[in-house]
Amino acid sequence: MGRVIPIPTSCAVTSSRQGGVGSGPRPLGPPGPSTPPGGAKRLPRSPYFQTRAIATGLLPALLISLFADPVFPQSERAENQRSLSFVHADFRVVVDTVLLNVGVHSSEDAIGPELSPSDFVVYEDGIPRRITYFAPTNTPLSVVLLVDCSKSMAVGALQEAKKAGLQFVRQSHPDTQFSMVTFSDTVARTLNFTTDRTAIEAALNRLEAQGGTRLYDGIREAVEHWDGAQNRARVIVLLTDGRDEISKTGLSEIEALLQKSEVTLFPCGVYSPAYRRLFMNDLKYYIKPEVEKNLNPVWVLRHLAELCGTQALFTEPDRPLDQALTEIISELQHRYLLGFEPAASLADARYRSIEVKLKNDDSARIETRPGYVR
Repeated sequence: MGRVIPIPTSCAVTSSRQGGVGSGPRPLGPPGPSTPPGGAKRLPRSPYFQTRAIATGLLPALLISLFADPVFPQSERAENQRSLSFVHADFRVVVDTVLLNVGVHSSEDAIGPELSPSDFVVYEDGIPRRITYFAPTNTPLSVVLLVDCSKSMAVGALQEAKKAGLQFVRQSHPDTQFSMVTFSDTVARTLNFTTDRTAIEAALNRLEAQGGTRLYDGIREAVEHWDGAQNRARVIVLLTDGRDEISKTGLSEIEALLQKSEVTLFPCGVYSPAYRRLFMNDLKYYIKPEVEKNLNPVWVLRHLAELCGTQALFTEPDRPLDQALTEIISELQHRYLLGFEPAASLADARYRSIEVKLKNDDSARIETRPGYVR
């Protein structure tokens, strides 16, 4: 989301803006000043100058003697060190751009026309913020395919996921990177970020179903690790058919991670007819008692999507998984990446609400995350 830079009390506080990456996204306006390094003053140095008062060197020697630091005795130098010591308080100043993945739909729920930065207004806690970064639609992405490989996926669901995943990769921007994380009894990153379509398709074809479901642990791995990701727009596409069973991570931890992250999650549920009858409702808990292990997985996916400003998709008899992923591709190809400079804060991290509007179209439906924590 942003860099947090420790600032000693003896250092002036300034802000900076992060520019664009690559040829597509572009920073808006001149870059800001950088934060000055360090902050502690240096103690007076005591060089010894030996000069010889001869005619050719008299003037340089005189100038040196006028501007040289005085030589202090050792005891006086130690006293100066004590008087010039600095106490560094634990202040932190956030000095970076907040990125928003923004979808724009017309009142008829169709994809709107191509827009520019001047068409948008971004509000943070109700206060307009200046847009400092903009990437147009159809920008290359860094995508994590997060695939449920638990035993329940063995009954046709995993084969459907492989087929849909291959189609998703082939229809994406040629410069979009893909990584793959799988979860069952364990969580594994089976593919590092790459644009090599052959390697991506081979990783998909190697998937096998076995074991339980570490859904939350899988999401955590996907959200936290982006080594090798070269694109600023970062997306997780989650394919799962069930509820979390054995994760060490809780739902509240996933909520906190997503609110601090700039990652956009697109969940997709692949449920059997029996599971659809059990889960496809608006209930938060599918059975009693109302404890976390009994959370309705459909409610969970919808809730996580809402935190990221997306919609959870679910397969239906008339909408197989490949069609659902085609809808996600279309949505991703028509999303914008907006960056704004947030209000500086010396306080502890807190939740900040976000609202994005179009200047000349109040009827458009805007999809982006409702807020973030910084």
